[in-house]
Amino acid sequence: DLQLVGKYRFWHKGADAALLLGVKAPTGETSDRNRAGAKFEPEQQPGSGSWDFMTGLAMSRSFAQHVSVASSFRYTTRGEGAEDEKLGDLFHLNLGSSYALKPLGQHPNVSLMLELHNEWALQDHNRTSDKVWDSGGTTILLSPGISADLTDSLSAYWAMPIPIYQNLGGQHEELKFELLSGLSWHFY
Repeated sequence: DLQLVGKYRFWHKGADAALLLGVKAPTGETSDRNRAGAKFEPEQQPGSGSWDFMTGLAMSRSFAQHVSVASSFRYTTRGEGAEDEKLGDLFHLNLGSSYALKPLGQHPNVSLMLELHNEWALQDHNRTSDKVWDSGGTTILLSPGISADLTDSLSAYWAMPIPIYQNLGGQHEELKFELLSGLSWHFY
């Protein structure tokens, strides 16, 4: 699924504070099947089939000329998706740090990142609006990554979140790892 996130910085005095708003569009496949031809369950499909909306706050602070620390809180409201399934809403709490190879503000620049993510998912609801007891849970991920500040306004990133703790509310396939990549375009 395609996700678009906007960040509006409303405070820039010693530390930065920003409002986060986002939307996820149902662009991913929702009808994948296994080798026997049976359709995968909705939570195992590449796409959710739902429109989801995200809001949150982010804070960051730079230290010396190379180090920055950031944290964020996000809440995602998930809409009804494929097979009339509503996946549980999500709470995210993130803490991270990065080390820039050149002094911050110089371009191009590359930063090495390390982040800790806590994701708490509420229980899913099925077609009859009943809670799916075998859903929801908490996952904590450690995420090494790299960020490239190409210009003043264009950045690219890559990260690989790896779970270090999973309590998945029942019988679930545990997450092995994820790969994340993206582009950021800053408007001034």
